[in-house]
Amino acid sequence: MKRKMQTLGSILSILCLLVMAAPAAMAADYPSHTITVLVPFGAGGAADMHSRLLQPALKKRLGVNIVVKNVGGGAGTIGAAQAAASKPDGYTILYSPIAPICVQPHLRNIPYSYDSFEPVARVSNPPVVLMASKDFAFKDVASFIVDAKKNPNKYIYDSVGAGSIPHVAMAGFCNKAGIKMKHLPFRDGGEMMKALLGNQVDVGVELPHLATRYGLRVMAVFADEKYHLFPEAPTMKELGFDFSYALWMGFFAPKNTPADRIAKFRKAVSDSLKDKEILDKFKQQHVDLGYMEGQEFVDFVKNCYLENEKILIATGLKK
Repeated sequence: MKRKMQTLGSILSILCLLVMAAPAAMAADYPSHTITVLVPFGAGGAADMHSRLLQPALKKRLGVNIVVKNVGGGAGTIGAAQAAASKPDGYTILYSPIAPICVQPHLRNIPYSYDSFEPVARVSNPPVVLMASKDFAFKDVASFIVDAKKNPNKYIYDSVGAGSIPHVAMAGFCNKAGIKMKHLPFRDGGEMMKALLGNQVDVGVELPHLATRYGLRVMAVFADEKYHLFPEAPTMKELGFDFSYALWMGFFAPKNTPADRIAKFRKAVSDSLKDKEILDKFKQQHVDLGYMEGQEFVDFVKNCYLENEKILIATGLKK
């Protein structure tokens, strides 16, 4: 009997060791195959460009293929919902701007919210800018506002969907300026830029580097301080409006993704953004990096979610 008890005790000890070793083994095995970075917008937009700039660096550091998958539509909610519903194993990672995470859950009946994800790391945090084609009749915002006040709904602005940052930022601007404009949403950033270039719409709001990339004219910056790329463009504060807006982007994992796998992917992102070659590529595209991780990023996302609810109520977008 004593020998049997000793044998049973040995078996239990071995089982305990195996259970304790399992997480470490899983961490060591990750990643073992392709990781999909899901971008909730089509090709040609900023999120798509960022993820593809990082793609080779992440592949180098993680040792597996990194596939960028574009799932557009619904102002980013279709792709974000797909990511939220993915298996939480670290092999599907969402790369998203602010709106699908912190704005759309306030506006749509969608199967996820901001807390359906584990924030991994923020990559960029630039202000958005008011832009128009070089053929636009007005050379400054003040004269445009004067005419827009005289002619409600004469002018059209575009966005990448209802509740997207271009939409929310423009609604906020119209509210502060006391003007009314028509909103024309497009499926993705590429279509939005083409509409501005082709004068299908009058103005739009997007990231600063897209104005440079597409040869558009920046009329104002949604910030309190001058923006280095367009120092001649007035800030919203200079125009007399207490309103600023940033279009940050970052990586998110589905809720309950193992912390060790998130940490491994996060480290690959962090190391990639210290790589001179990668930094040069972002600089060439005029992307403002603003790395953030850990609890700081978790708190940042939650606060952003709460602050956007206030903005949506103030602009009448959320009743």
